[in-house]
Amino acid sequence: MSRFDSIKVGDSAELTHTVTQRDIERFVELTGDNNRLHVDEAFAKTTSFRKPVAHGMLGASFISTIIGTKLPGDGALWFAQSLEFLLPVRVGDEITVRAEVTQKHESSGTSSYALTSSTSTARKLPPARQRCGWWRARAPSQPRPLPARPAPRS
Repeated sequence: MSRFDSIKVGDSAELTHTVTQRDIERFVELTGDNNRLHVDEAFAKTTSFRKPVAHGMLGASFISTIIGTKLPGDGALWFAQSLEFLLPVRVGDEITVRAEVTQKHESSGTSSYALTSSTSTARKLPPARQRCGWWRARAPSQPRPLPARPAPRS
């Protein structure tokens, strides 16, 4: 775990995951997103994708993994991001997500991170870069008070 004062511009973390059919099934079970493009091979053949496509947010969820387990780690909170899904990810594709600290914001106790993601396909094509943009996280040593809850209505 990295505390805010120990995080330095240039610190980085990386993780790699190969997408499986079970990942997709579990994502559907958890979210209820059973869009046929993700789960129905016959339907996917009728689309421009030709094969089922993994949920974009399944891949994006690995951003949360980096924030919560690697940089900054336990106690960190992810609260803003910008990303685009440029290419489809499929079962058998390997996703590599890399984060690098680009800024520290002393006044708010937050850090900004550049995020890159690449996908190596099971078909052995060259890795495809995904444009994921940036995200900001708060390290655990800089708690920010929560706003007061509104009083219950009577």
